[in-house]
Amino acid sequence: MNTEVYQDFARRYQSRYGQSLLDEEWGVIAAYTYDAASILLQAIEQVAVVDGAGNLVIGRQALAGAVRDTSGYQGVTGVISFDGKGDRPP
Repeated sequence: MNTEVYQDFARRYQSRYGQSLLDEEWGVIAAYTYDAASILLQAIEQVAVVDGAGNLVIGRQALAGAVRDTSGYQGVTGVISFDGKGDRPP
């Protein structure tokens, strides 16, 4: 993973945490984790509602559908889209 977006992510990570991702094998794991969390948070923002009692409600099926509907998301690991099963095609 040697894209400009990944390089920027690695620089920001090192600036914040003092560790380099560029020379570490786990840097790739950090990038995929960042993308997964970002997509999940984006999906939560799309489907979460506040009920009459002021509780935040996130429907399981709605959340799963919002993640599966992700298409063309520009992540650190590249452009991300999911198929109907929630898999990321190669």
